[in-house]
Amino acid sequence: MLGDVVDAAALSNTDTVLEIGPGFGVLTEQLSPRAKEVIAVELDQKLVSALQKKFCDQKNVTIIQDDILAWLENKYFEISKSRNVKVVANIPYQITSRLLRIFLERPDRPSLLVLMVQKEVAERIVALPGAMSMLSVMVQYYGVPEIVRVVPRSSFWPEPAVDSAIVRIKPHPRPLLSGEGAISFSSQEKGPWRAELAQAQGGMRFFRIVKMGFASRRKQLQNNLAAGLHLPKEEVQTVLERVGFDQKVRAQELSIDDWKKVIHGFGV
Repeated sequence: MLGDVVDAAALSNTDTVLEIGPGFGVLTEQLSPRAKEVIAVELDQKLVSALQKKFCDQKNVTIIQDDILAWLENKYFEISKSRNVKVVANIPYQITSRLLRIFLERPDRPSLLVLMVQKEVAERIVALPGAMSMLSVMVQYYGVPEIVRVVPRSSFWPEPAVDSAIVRIKPHPRPLLSGEGAISFSSQEKGPWRAELAQAQGGMRFFRIVKMGFASRRKQLQNNLAAGLHLPKEEVQTVLERVGFDQKVRAQELSIDDWKKVIHGFGV
């Protein structure tokens, strides 16, 4: 299992690995011989002390005691500006979406992420149209995800209640929407919702409309967008039909390319 994680990271002697939650350092031991350096961020002070003793003779391993969310906000840029960073992590369920957003929305995003997550979360990340969610749209907007392998719960001790999966995400080198920051409408002439969107960057505009589309999964896309954009339902219907979608389409049925069509259809 750990070998699969390391292989998925495709490490070279020019890579800096950011390992989140190294625990007892079992994975760290396999990462350090293959990478230029390993920076491991661990919250638990007792584990940090043990890890610092364990790797005291390995000059390419740095152990940091910190909360990963706070560390990313304050320190990540210091390593990303001069290194090729790859992230390897066993992410706690409750911060999975937040961590992915933090990494993928950055202009200095990692070149690769290899993550152990709950199987259900992995399936949501790689979902196809028909089963899309805000999580899958967000990840697939910024990169290409794949499930490397499913890891059964019996592989762990103590055994958790759910299976896990190794997910590899290769971020796109550039944003999917070209000309971020450019708009093709006059915000003063087209209504207050456009004025608000006009102040946002391309990716932010994209996700504001996507979020409106997913506001209620039971409702058709036209109803969610009409409510979110404060537009007459008939106007939204016209836009959706013009860009090639049935009036009954729902947000979970749209791919990233479909969302781009919808957003351009509204002149955003």
